[in-house]
Amino acid sequence: GIVDIFGFEIFEKNSLEQLCINFANEKLQALFTKTVFAETMRAYSEEGIDAADISYTDNGALIQTLEAPNTGMLAILSEECVVPKGSDEGFTEKVMAQHGKGGIIVRMKGVGPKDGFGINHFAGLVNYGTRAWLDKNKDPLNGDLVVLMQFSDNELLKELFTE
Repeated sequence: GIVDIFGFEIFEKNSLEQLCINFANEKLQALFTKTVFAETMRAYSEEGIDAADISYTDNGALIQTLEAPNTGMLAILSEECVVPKGSDEGFTEKVMAQHGKGGIIVRMKGVGPKDGFGINHFAGLVNYGTRAWLDKNKDPLNGDLVVLMQFSDNELLKELFTE
């Protein structure tokens, strides 16, 4: 696989867990970009320094594609988990219908259109197989953990896990 400065990883086979890791790294990249480039450009502008020739890549469109309420890929996944007869194939089809033309989410080469998709991340293209994504996303908290949190000395935890 390939790993970049933030721990972004690209493996031969990638699934939901890897997407979560890579999504976190996209958020780190966005913070880095804002902090280093956008703020520097703002400071240059305030000081009257010409920075017109400086450009940088922003991954905001990718982050929106993944996390937008109602239409983002993660919202589509959550919705597919609760609809009757929701399926991994249905999820993949809905993602491609919603985002397949923007260039961020693309069809995977060599597999059926219902088996996964590629995402053009900041660090490069990653192909994700979507088999078992609904089961992984539905993974409930262990009952013992919930009970433990309900009897916590921390009032916030008690409140969060009250039935």
